[in-house]
Amino acid sequence: MRNLIGTAALALLLAGGAGAATAAGPEALSSPSLPSPSLPAPSPAAPSQPAAPAPSAGPAVPDGVPGYGAGRLVRAQVVSRDATQLASPMAGRVVSMSVRDGETFEKGQELLSFDCALAEGQLGKARTVAEKTRTVLAAKQRLEKLGSVSPLELAVSEAEAKEAQADVRLMEVTVGRCRVLAPYAGRVAGVQVRTWQYVGEGQPLLDIVDHKVLEVEMIVPSRWLGWLGTGYRFDVQIDETGKRYTAEVVRLSGKVDAASQSIKVYASIVGPSTDLLPGMSGRALLDHAS
Repeated sequence: MRNLIGTAALALLLAGGAGAATAAGPEALSSPSLPSPSLPAPSPAAPSQPAAPAPSAGPAVPDGVPGYGAGRLVRAQVVSRDATQLASPMAGRVVSMSVRDGETFEKGQELLSFDCALAEGQLGKARTVAEKTRTVLAAKQRLEKLGSVSPLELAVSEAEAKEAQADVRLMEVTVGRCRVLAPYAGRVAGVQVRTWQYVGEGQPLLDIVDHKVLEVEMIVPSRWLGWLGTGYRFDVQIDETGKRYTAEVVRLSGKVDAASQSIKVYASIVGPSTDLLPGMSGRALLDHAS
């Protein structure tokens, strides 16, 4: 009886162990750990296609110029029709200047003068010599009528009188160069010398411009010549004043630039333009459709 009970208990223990092993799965039953088979690597993802560009909205319209496409706007500059740099006609010391930078002047007004005492003294001497030769010539002409002077003496006196008169004209020109006069009415745009400064011949003195007759200068594509010509009117908006002015094409350049296929165009300001100065710039508003 005791052996029978022991045998039954052993059977129950063996049955419980087997159930636990079964619940743990096949890995618990296998003694050595075997490597799991390797899986193939995932294939690389296909490169993403670039996004399609957004459709262009066309040329932007500049601020403050509604209704004008970018292709109808060109840069323009205000220039003076008459502008020059006055250079010193002689070597000497500046003794007076009647104008300063920015001041206006009239045609023929004295702008600057040099110390001319030496030249004026030489002019006085030349006039005295000329007067003496004329007196001698007049006396010999009277003697020639009396037959007391040879033709050679009379010819020499006439030549001396002409030479003396030529010296007078030469010194008058020299004295005239001591004063720099305005070739036209305008405004001083720059001063390169000061009073009592010694300058050499040809040295720059003053920059002057005719501020009353102004033009608009611009460079446009040469293909515009089919509709752009003399008499064409347009607006030009100046950056410095913020205003618009009416301009009219008065002439075109004599040639087209072969490299850039462009041409220079000149236009005059129509109407009041007293607030404009040479050198100002802006945009020419060219509307072919109008």
